Amino acid sequence: MSMKIFWAGIISGLIMAGFLRVVESMTQIKVYTLLLNVDYIPLARAATGIEWLELSMHMVIAVLLSWFIAKFIIPRSPRRERSIAIIVMFALIIGILLFPSTVMSDRTPEITDAQAWMWWLSAHLLYGWVLALLLVKHSES
Repeated sequence: MSMKIFWAGIISGLIMAGFLRVVESMTQIKVYTLLLNVDYIPLARAATGIEWLELSMHMVIAVLLSWFIAKFIIPRSPRRERSIAIIVMFALIIGILLFPSTVMSDRTPEITDAQAWMWWLSAHLLYGWVLALLLVKHSES
């Protein structure tokens, strides 16, 4: 994995986490808690409540997604604009698929919380957009 791909994942993952942390502190909607939530993963459950460990797990996923997108999505996309749109949609789909994990914890928003959905999906769109800009720029250089 190139350092540019690695740093694209780190930067976009931190921006997403920071965005959700600010949203949670301003609104009390537990979207940052949801991002870091590992209650339902048996091997990771011991990290519950240890923010730096939970954030580290999020960052590993962000970097792996960056690598996957750089290796498998961007090379198959014919135009820069299309690459960006595909990456943003990919991130949005991930957000849609992950939000239901909220039902597995009593620390996270209810699955019917429309505001939580809005903030969660907004964060995934932001993540996808930042990642796309960083990766597409990298693929052109």
